[in-house]
Amino acid sequence: MSLQDDWLDYIRDPSLFEDEHFAPLITDTEDPVDLDVAFGELSNGRELISRIRRVVDENAFTGLYYVPKEENKLSSSVLLKLGQAYMDSVASRLVSIRETENAALLRKNPIKVISKEQRDVMERNFEIKKTEYNFWRFC
Repeated sequence: MSLQDDWLDYIRDPSLFEDEHFAPLITDTEDPVDLDVAFGELSNGRELISRIRRVVDENAFTGLYYVPKEENKLSSSVLLKLGQAYMDSVASRLVSIRETENAALLRKNPIKVISKEQRDVMERNFEIKKTEYNFWRFC
């Protein structure tokens, strides 16, 4: 049975498989899924298919992940703004569930964009610990 067949069985009876079974559904290049067959009958299937096709078209497949093509990569300043907005929303959620200490830890440490080389040097020199700052690594 193919992964697509498993998926179609899963739609009829979700108890047949663990969710993780379908992790390679979109990335399996040896046995590609027919998106129209797999998702076309779902309530938002057309929109899902459109989004999947956009991800595939706008990104490069590494053999494991889809990553932005060079021309689609965001600038450091845009990434920094997005990261800050995300961190703020996580911190706000933590406050709302009375995890104020963890929210304070997030807000205390600024998000910085540094190169992989800079981070490696800082870690080697014990200038930072992996949990101390909110760094995004660029390879």
